Amino acid sequence: MSKPRLVWQHWLYIAAMRLDDGDLLIVAAHDHNKAIADYAKRWAIETLFGCF
Repeated sequence: MSKPRLVWQHWLYIAAMRLDDGDLLIVAAHDHNKAIADYAKRWAIETLFGCF
């Protein structure tokens, strides 16, 4: 389990994963348990509304 890191005077967890296309996704969040999963949901919503 990762430790929180001090980023611009805020304690955050840093999560990363390699995407299918080879890009690296890096997410900074207050909660380390679901950072990537939560970001995936948000990204799906943002791209859905970006189509209009």
